[in-house]
Amino acid sequence: MRLLLERGADPGQYVDWPALHHAVARGRSAEFLRLLVTLDDDARDMLIELAMRDLDGLGRVVDAVGPRFRARWGGGPSGTLLHQASWIGRPDFVEVLLRRGAEVDEPVETEYATPLGWAAVGSRYSPAHPHDTFSFPDADHVGVARLLVAAGARIEPKFVEMAVPPLSDWLAVH
Repeated sequence: MRLLLERGADPGQYVDWPALHHAVARGRSAEFLRLLVTLDDDARDMLIELAMRDLDGLGRVVDAVGPRFRARWGGGPSGTLLHQASWIGRPDFVEVLLRRGAEVDEPVETEYATPLGWAAVGSRYSPAHPHDTFSFPDADHVGVARLLVAAGARIEPKFVEMAVPPLSDWLAVH
């Protein structure tokens, strides 16, 4: 595979994507994935899904594609792993990603472009929300915000306006 890639081969022609995803899920083939120049949209979505399931999956995905990997998940906009973890309110994921080199204020092409902006938007989704497809009962958006702000994230006024309590209250005083 290394020789083919060095000679300009298109990895999409040679990769058995289901087998590759299975290998990543089992903690194998990090070096193989690093060799790949591109991943199609479906492959990228699957890696985000694996990363957001648990800490082991997150670690395997970061090992394979790095902490700044970005993709769409669940039909939403494209964001890095840190954006996705912030959206779902997972301080444990955010802590790992920051420790592994994720950029705290890396922007994406959305109105609330930073991970902290995504936490503000994500705070609006709860089991009580009428469209709770993206709600996570154990979400801790304040915990996420604490970690992001401690790492240097900037609080924008529109984040305070978008967030709901308790996150909006926390943002307003910091």
